[in-house]
Amino acid sequence: MSHGTGFGKFTKEEKVNNSTINFWYSETDEKSLADAVKTMFTSEGYKLEEGTDTKGTYGKGSAGMRMILGGFVERHKFTITITKEDTMQKLVFSAGMSGLSGGALGKSQTDREFSRLAPKFK
Repeated sequence: MSHGTGFGKFTKEEKVNNSTINFWYSETDEKSLADAVKTMFTSEGYKLEEGTDTKGTYGKGSAGMRMILGGFVERHKFTITITKEDTMQKLVFSAGMSGLSGGALGKSQTDREFSRLAPKFK
């Protein structure tokens, strides 16, 4: 999948657990990768809610309404951390919420959204 120059060259994926994946890139720098990640999230309707472009949380939907109506309200939150390791850039992509506030339906929605977004980093 081609993302333009910001993502650089996708090198490998390392699944840490069901809610965290590490992605490795070459031929890019921290700022370019952070800009590409921000562009991808923005195009999916997310906004940076906490932190910075290189270590932050992107969210979509209303946290308050999710607490009131549970899984009937779509709410997603994901964290990213970008670090340089040797000559590569490492992107850690994690679910920023378990989805449990929405019960089984909320958990299912979070898992599905995580699985939908993860391939976009390749």
